[in-house]
Amino acid sequence: MQIITTLAPPLSELSALAVECFSEYPWNEHWELEEMIRYFSRFKNAGASFVIAYEQEQIVAFGIALRLSNYWDAKGIVNGHPEHSSFYVSALATHRDYRRHGLCTEIMKIFVDQAESSALDAVYVRTRHDNTAAIGIFEQLGFKKCGEQDA
Repeated sequence: MQIITTLAPPLSELSALAVECFSEYPWNEHWELEEMIRYFSRFKNAGASFVIAYEQEQIVAFGIALRLSNYWDAKGIVNGHPEHSSFYVSALATHRDYRRHGLCTEIMKIFVDQAESSALDAVYVRTRHDNTAAIGIFEQLGFKKCGEQDA
């Protein structure tokens, strides 16, 4: 297993895993591959950090994080949020055959280290209230619940 950090990810392979992961419970979203590639391209262009776990040459997990102000820019939201000194984890996914192997924990640790080394004062992440696996990872790493939003 190899985990790398890059600003230039292989968008096609990354997007294929995302389409697979996010079409399952609890997200049940329908994404076309080309649509996901365009979506992730915006994050790449905004300077996001991509952390990717490989088993041999196959992507088995990934995370995407960037400064919160850059996230709002990537989403096309003008003046979306004033917190320029925060890091936002925008996506975190693992292939079903590699879940419960600690990959997302390792990816999140890398993001926390990146935020600390960049003197950012907070790392934000959000997930569904019923995504107990993700909530467990975040709590294990010391994250605190700071709010809820309606679906």
